[in-house]
Amino acid sequence: MLRKGILPVPAEQSPTGRWYVLLPPDRLGKTVVYARATPGRAAMDVTNRQVQAVTEWATLRGRPIFAVVTEVADPLVGPMPKLLRLLASAENTEILIHNPDVMGIGRLELIVAALAPQGRTITAVNKRPPRNDRRDELYATFASLSGMLGVRPRRSADPTLATRLAR
Repeated sequence: MLRKGILPVPAEQSPTGRWYVLLPPDRLGKTVVYARATPGRAAMDVTNRQVQAVTEWATLRGRPIFAVVTEVADPLVGPMPKLLRLLASAENTEILIHNPDVMGIGRLELIVAALAPQGRTITAVNKRPPRNDRRDELYATFASLSGMLGVRPRRSADPTLATRLAR
């Protein structure tokens, strides 16, 4: 059937020879933008920047956005009820997020795997993880404290150190 140009579904062939199946508009579903920030002084500013970046990304790719959902929640401490509602709705076939950590550290892969059999996706627009200022500040604090205490960092790990400390 393919050699004759007859397919059981509507499709078109690109100049390179690849076939693209055309879905009817009612089966495309909805694209939703989700932005989350942890509670703090600049939470709304962070979510607004995320929404702006994701909306620009979707517009450049011709993806119509059905809704924008913002939430101020800490994924380590409490629930994220707006995200749970988005995931529960089968109408939302694509959820666009700014970076993978919006879902919580390490959760994105699990959620993508759970939604894949339903034909739904979560797309992280910015694959690069955000810069962690708190971690950098913590490292600087430890470095300054170790300098005040006169402790020099070890050049190589001593495998017997753990056994000596355990005694």
